[in-house]
Amino acid sequence: MGCSKHRPRGKISPMRTPPDLNKALGSRIRTARIQCNLTQELLAEMSGISLKHVQRLEGKIPADAPSAPS
Repeated sequence: MGCSKHRPRGKISPMRTPPDLNKALGSRIRTARIQCNLTQELLAEMSGISLKHVQRLEGKIPADAPSAPS
């Protein structure tokens, strides 16, 4: 039979990181941003990501919060 019966079927869930690791990483990002005198808006622009994503990384917005409709 091989390994085919052990392969995931359908959509694969994204890997989750432990909440304490997310919090520590967010804190380090925020500290480095402040030390460089950057706003969240400027960091987002320089990084090519959205402001909301920076806020989520830093923990200002919960990662599982729904996005606003476009």
